[in-house]
Amino acid sequence: MPSARRAITRSPSPKVIFNGARVAPGEGAVKRTRRTSLANGDSTATALLNGNGVHTIPEDLTEKTEDGKDRKLVKKKVDWEIPRKVFHSSIGFFVIPLYTTNTSPTTVAKNLSAALGVITLVDIVRLRSSRFASIYEKFLGFLMRDSEKKKINGVIWYLCGCIFVLALYPADIAVVSILILSWCDTTASFIGRLWGSKTPALPQSLPLPFSSFFSSPSPQSPSSSSSKKLQQPASPLRIPLPFASRKSLAGSLAATLTGAAIGVGFWGYLAPSIAASSSVPVPPGAIAPAWSTLGVVAAVTGIVAGVAEALDIGSLDDNLTLPIISGGVIWIFLKYLGHLL
Repeated sequence: MPSARRAITRSPSPKVIFNGARVAPGEGAVKRTRRTSLANGDSTATALLNGNGVHTIPEDLTEKTEDGKDRKLVKKKVDWEIPRKVFHSSIGFFVIPLYTTNTSPTTVAKNLSAALGVITLVDIVRLRSSRFASIYEKFLGFLMRDSEKKKINGVIWYLCGCIFVLALYPADIAVVSILILSWCDTTASFIGRLWGSKTPALPQSLPLPFSSFFSSPSPQSPSSSSSKKLQQPASPLRIPLPFASRKSLAGSLAATLTGAAIGVGFWGYLAPSIAASSSVPVPPGAIAPAWSTLGVVAAVTGIVAGVAEALDIGSLDDNLTLPIISGGVIWIFLKYLGHLL
C-alpha cells in the first residue's frame, strides 16, 4: 500500500498596507511645484548634464491648485520711490545756486530752522491725530515710506543734517556734505535696487589678523578616532563692522563713484569759477588745486561718501548721519592735507 503523501500547501502571506490615511486638503490649499525636465531637473542632475559642476536653478516656479491648474508665482515688484528720490536729489540743485551767489550759510541755516519748526509741529499733529494723518497722507503720502507713517518723518532728519553742517562747517564743506546727502544716497538706493541682488551684501565683520594664535581651538569632530585626534584650527576673532545688512556692494560702489564725481566737479570747477575760498590747498597764484591734489581729494571724498552711506548707527536716520559724518571726515582730511602741502 503506497504511503499517503500529505499535500503541502502554503497559505499566502498577509498583506500589510502602510499607507497612512489620506487627509483631505483644506479649502484654497495649493501645491507648490517646479516644472522640471531632463535639461533643468534637480541641481545635481543639472550639474552632471552641464559637465562643469555648475548648478542652475529653474526660474519657472509655479503653484498647482487642487483642480490641477498651474499658477505662476509673481515676483515682488520693486518700489523705486521715484517721487521721493526726485525730491531728495533736487535739494542739491537748490544748494549750488546759493553757494554761487555767496549766500551766507548762516542765513540759510536760520531759514531752514524756521521751516524745521513748522514741519515738526505738523508732524506731531500727524502722529497724534489719525484724521489729520489721513489728510496729510492724501496729499504728501507719495513722498513717505510706509515705515514713516507711524514715526517721525524723514524730512525732519534731512533738515537737521543740513542745518548742522551749514551752521558748523566751512561753506564749501557744508555744500559738499549736502550734495553727498542729496545725490550719493539717491544713486546708492537706485543702483542697489537695480543690481544689488547680483552683488554680495556688505561684510558684517572682518577677521582680526593673527588672532587665531590666541583664540581657543575649535571642538574636535565626534567622528574622529581616539587614536588619531586631529585638533581643528582655531577660529580667528572677528571685528564687527557697522554696515547696514540691507546695503549691497552695488549701491555702495555707486555712492563712492558719485562722491568722487562731486569732489572733482565742486573743487575742480565750481569753486574756482567763482573764486570762492576753498578748504582744498591751492598752489600760490592759482585758482584751482593741482590735478594730483584734486585726484586725491576726489578719491577720499568718494570713499568717505560710500562708507558713510553704508553705515548703520543704531536707530539714527541716515539723512542725519550721512552729511554730518561725511562732511566732518572730509574737513579733518583737508586740514591734515593742508599741513602736508
